[in-house]
Amino acid sequence: ASCQSDLPEKLRRCCLGRRRETEWLLNVHNGSVNLDERKRYRQYVVGIGSALVVGVLNGSLMVPFYYFHKDVPSDNAAISYLVNFSAGIAMVTVPVVFIWVLLKHGTNFPPFHFYHVGIQGIITGFYWACGFFAATYATQYLGNAVGYPLTQTCILVNGLWGILFYKEIRGSAKVAVFVLSAFIIIGGATLLALYGSK
Repeated sequence: ASCQSDLPEKLRRCCLGRRRETEWLLNVHNGSVNLDERKRYRQYVVGIGSALVVGVLNGSLMVPFYYFHKDVPSDNAAISYLVNFSAGIAMVTVPVVFIWVLLKHGTNFPPFHFYHVGIQGIITGFYWACGFFAATYATQYLGNAVGYPLTQTCILVNGLWGILFYKEIRGSAKVAVFVLSAFIIIGGATLLALYGSK
């Protein structure tokens, strides 16, 4: 229990700093922060921590493939790697989900709603696999320093979904910041493509 309570505390200090953390704790003690605000804050901290974990793990995603295609210099290296990669996903997903459910819900397993999201999940898995298949060729032909980073321009598409379809970002100022960031990403990707492999 202590390990679980220490993690949000450390993340809170990292995100807010000591002074803002103290102010937040005083507000909680005085009752000026309600339960909904606490829940949203906890979700925010967990979201930031999860994003950092994804950055570390996905940032190292193509390192094994880099050494694999060096040992197996063939145009079929990407296909061979994808097959073994998929096997690894299947082997890890089941125990990870099982452990997560046990820690969060105990023996009361929540419904997984296969009837409602089964088709959507399969479709998402299909085009994610297609994208990763293309990413392996990008890494194989352009290298780990250029190829895979260029695929991360996908965050622009993701951001456009969030703005145009889900309306997650509202207001001209916030949209302008996203557009400016998008131009920076595109400029960086262009320079990386032109000069990164030289």
